[in-house]
Amino acid sequence: MRTLRFLAAAAVVAVGTTPVLAQDLNERLQIHGSLNAAYAQSDSLPSFGIPKTGTTNYRAFVLQFRYQLSDDDAIVTQFLNRRLGNSPLQAANPDVQLNWAYWQHKEGDWTLRAGRNPLPRGFFNETRFIGTVLPLYRTGPSVYGETFETIDGLVLSRRADFGAGFNFEGHAFAGGSRINVLFPQGNTVGLVDIRLEKFVGGQVFLTTPIPGTRVGGFFGTYNVGSVNPYRQNTYLVSAEAVYDRAFFRAEGTRFWHSESSIAGRPFNEQQGNRIDYLAGYVQAGVKPLSKLTLITEFNSSRTKIFLPEIPIPNVGPTRFPEAFQHDIDAAIGASWAINPTTVVKLEGHQARGYAYDVPVISVAPGFAGTPPALRPVTNINPWRRNRYVIASLAISF
Repeated sequence: MRTLRFLAAAAVVAVGTTPVLAQDLNERLQIHGSLNAAYAQSDSLPSFGIPKTGTTNYRAFVLQFRYQLSDDDAIVTQFLNRRLGNSPLQAANPDVQLNWAYWQHKEGDWTLRAGRNPLPRGFFNETRFIGTVLPLYRTGPSVYGETFETIDGLVLSRRADFGAGFNFEGHAFAGGSRINVLFPQGNTVGLVDIRLEKFVGGQVFLTTPIPGTRVGGFFGTYNVGSVNPYRQNTYLVSAEAVYDRAFFRAEGTRFWHSESSIAGRPFNEQQGNRIDYLAGYVQAGVKPLSKLTLITEFNSSRTKIFLPEIPIPNVGPTRFPEAFQHDIDAAIGASWAINPTTVVKLEGHQARGYAYDVPVISVAPGFAGTPPALRPVTNINPWRRNRYVIASLAISF
């Protein structure tokens, strides 16, 4: 009898506390999501995963969960489903990946994050998949690419008001990240997916007294490779002016090697390629109507590839000249905001250079007798012109 009374009392308590628990969960848990889906078609060679036949397999869907542990602490996770059309880069992107997973603590103007964080880099790194805040389907690909999305480690941030209209935002980070890019290799276009460790650096932004304007800078240095690793540095500078009816934005970045673990040997004498990458984009837009935005964007990138000494049978060690390639992408587009959380976009691009998803063999006469794997990259993929269009729908909640 006592047991029955105890169970009945426990049931009453459970029923009475269920709404309280549900209310508490509702107050502490926030769920956000975004879908950026597109149809894309190229008129020539496939690039950025866009084939000549067209594809609807082009999207980014993110689902974010934020649980408030206390007034100052939170746990944030974000899942990503990414489809890149026919791009070989898809092999580095599982159907569902854990994009973010970090603990966050706030103390006044300071914030500490630990885990897999969005890497503080440039204007759009944290929002690169949120179509409702991107002017185009993909903004600044020459600067952001498919790399440096996150950092596994620590990020320490601070915001401060300097007065007189100046506001400061600074971040310092340490941990590891990854790079995945396409790279011509002999008769194929290969996927380079490598881990970067001992990655340290920071970013600062300064908002000026001129309304809507801010400038910033980013620096990072990290190890590349596990056998004979070398240090590589990367820089990024940012500037924008955003007004009610117009905006202008520009960012530029550079990657290059800094030091080697092979003492006494310059980079071009080591067994492996070294890259000097310089890129940037400029973007401008106007709003003739409150819901309509017209956008133009120009991307440019220059890549120098320093080739090592390569032994050739019956010839001996051979030093090839630096391989060089230049890519540009010019775009015009329009977006229509059906409402603040639903935006449709149409954009056209003209690209020139070497950035496409399949190899096109074209051997310079001077390398006709050289094995394909030993020819400089720019003699494997020749300069080409390509046009493509993207029609997209962006929804966020």
